[in-house]
Amino acid sequence: MARITATMVYWLTKSPFMVWCDLFAPKEEKEEYSAFTRSLMERGTAFEQLYDKSFPSVSHIDFDDLEDGFKKTKELMKQGADIIVGMPLIDSAHGLQGIADVLVKKSTHKSVFGRFHYVVQEVKSGNELKDEYILQAAFYHLIIGRVQGYSPLYFYVVTMEKDGSPLAHKIEFERYERRIKDALVMIQQIDDEKFVPPPNVKECDEPWSGYCRKKAIEADDVSLVANAGNDKQIFLRPAGITTVAKLAKVQGPVPGIADTKLEQLRKCAIAFKDGKSSLIQEVKLPASETELFIDFEGADVDGVKREYLLGVLERCKDKESFHAFVAKTTKEEGKMIKDAFAFLAKHPDAPIYHYASYEKTAIKALADRYRLDAKPFLARMTDLLQVCKRCVAPSTSTFQLKDFGKALGADWREGMNAAQSMVLYAEFQKTKDAKLMQKIIDYNEDDVRATALVKDWLVNQKV
Repeated sequence: MARITATMVYWLTKSPFMVWCDLFAPKEEKEEYSAFTRSLMERGTAFEQLYDKSFPSVSHIDFDDLEDGFKKTKELMKQGADIIVGMPLIDSAHGLQGIADVLVKKSTHKSVFGRFHYVVQEVKSGNELKDEYILQAAFYHLIIGRVQGYSPLYFYVVTMEKDGSPLAHKIEFERYERRIKDALVMIQQIDDEKFVPPPNVKECDEPWSGYCRKKAIEADDVSLVANAGNDKQIFLRPAGITTVAKLAKVQGPVPGIADTKLEQLRKCAIAFKDGKSSLIQEVKLPASETELFIDFEGADVDGVKREYLLGVLERCKDKESFHAFVAKTTKEEGKMIKDAFAFLAKHPDAPIYHYASYEKTAIKALADRYRLDAKPFLARMTDLLQVCKRCVAPSTSTFQLKDFGKALGADWREGMNAAQSMVLYAEFQKTKDAKLMQKIIDYNEDDVRATALVKDWLVNQKV
């Protein structure tokens, strides 16, 4: 029987199959984390270290392994250390273990260690208080309660404010006690092989996303179908519709899913099975001799969302030209969007196509930040992703541009993606290497050309 870890609790909130992978999948199938994920991890570590420094006295002792570290944790507790950081906690009786971010001494109740006890603080560099953060903290709270013979009423999750400062959220354990205990029961059932989660590709993430897709294909899992998200799977699976083949033949009705939605899912399953995308509803898009296709690149910079590139593909009849509006520093962001707005204004009648809601959100935010009028542009914008979700049965598992666009013939230089663009921009800020910025611009151009390809495909298909 494997010990249950905080990582398993974190993964369970995202994908039970990832817990199964951690326990049973061949270790060679585990992926290396991407540069973007590693950068997020580094950011998290840096934030934890910065937060630890905010305490006047902090106790941490190096340890050889978790068992050795736990002995040293208990020694620190016996000594009444004020703040204990990065030390192991183990509940051998229930098979739980992990390394707690921060344990804070409180004198409001006694414990087995003296006239004081410890309270858990889980530190996260994210700006939102997420469910997975809370359950991880509840996991450590459960262990510390058993270790010290007293379970405090509260634990804390510390997140990062937009200005980079810490924000401590006080959370009542009673609200999450049932959930964390249910989560531990499920993990134990997976470990005992009493429950084998389906390889749901809509949930899996690094480092098991590739293996999850491999197993999903082997199982013909229904999650491979676009539009068959978790909100649909909770009705499909209990109805016995667990594979692509079954969904492609479904007659209905299926409780919880409207007949029109079920028919759309059926057509998506057929498209995936046959490897051929098709229209399921007529598409009507604006007609114009000039068309504009746009795509933003942005990232969090010091806790604030910033845009560093707007790419525009200008198509006038049969001629195309790509224009990159770049902010090499955050100070240039205002000039970038003003120049881009001036360019877009030169084509007052041209429809502006984008893929996903990010572009519209970014334009609104930038217009507010720099006191610009975005209404003339917002009125002309069409989100092709929403058009696709409504009108297309794709041969791919998702409507993401990288998936659907590639299926239509689009290509990206050097296999770039949005996360890698952010990593390169962060590196560019340090090195000012023009080659890095050019890679970002090339990637952005590939995105807008893929968007144009999707638009052309939509208007050339027949229902």
